Order: sequence, then structure tokens, then C-alpha cells
Amino acid sequence: MESKYANIVAMLFSKFVRLRPGCDGAKLISEDEFKQRLLDLSDKFNTLRDKIPCNRLNEWRIHTSFTNPLRSFIREQSRNARHVEYSTQAFFKFYEILTRFSNLCFPVEDSESCFKTLHLCESPGAFICALNTFLALKKPNLMWLWNANRYVFTS
Repeated sequence: MESKYANIVAMLFSKFVRLRPGCDGAKLISEDEFKQRLLDLSDKFNTLRDKIPCNRLNEWRIHTSFTNPLRSFIREQSRNARHVEYSTQAFFKFYEILTRFSNLCFPVEDSESCFKTLHLCESPGAFICALNTFLALKKPNLMWLWNANRYVFTS
């Protein structure tokens, strides 16, 4: 019985996916084309977002909190993490991703160049703070430029 639960716990904490190799240089697009694609994507995203019923947001938050195996740890750390601006579930999830997969986010050869990020989320503050904390601790000399766009559900 104990090994069965050990397997379940291992599966919960091993959320790995295989990524396809990056594109070759011939497939890169210009900055203007990228901006236009981003605007088009933003329009499509907003159209889709408007279709989501906002009267079930609390139910969704309860579900995500319940299904998070670290919820009690996060609550405890939230009380103790006075040096962290946003000690939320989102902060700890994103910080875990950055810690586990830092080689995907920060290739060795680019470690001294400028790092640019775009955060598109319901409330990007915790992600930005998690990345800021990670960079301050792990890559203090890396120049970081960031932008964020927040979306909100309307009724």
C-alpha cells in the first residue's frame, strides 16, 4: 500500500513534458511581424476570454487550490516568507519551474546578455516577483527587461 502512494506522489511531482527542438534560424521572423502576430494573438485571446463564464471563478480557484499537493506548504511558507513580495501559490509554482528547468530558460552561452520576458496572465505580479527573486539569487549580473499584460474576466 505504501509503495502505491509513493508512486502517486512521485507522479504528482514529476510533471515533465518533452519539448520539440527549437526552430532553425531560417524560420525566425522580423520584429514587426512578431509584434503583429502578438497583437493578433491578443485579439483572439480576448475574444476567447470573453466566452468564459465569470460566475464560476471561485469554483475554479477552490479546485486549483485543492489539487495542489503543496497547498499546506505554501500556506506555511506564505506566513514565513517576509522577504518575498508575493508568497502565493503562483509564486512558488513558477519559482519551482525556474529552479527545475533553468537550463531551458537561461542557456549557458547567453548568461551575460539581456534577458527579455513577456508575462501574459490573469495576475502576473507573482510570476514577475518569482522571476525577479530567482534572477537576484541565481543570475545577479543578468540584465532583465520585462513587460506584462494582465487579463481580467468581465461579467
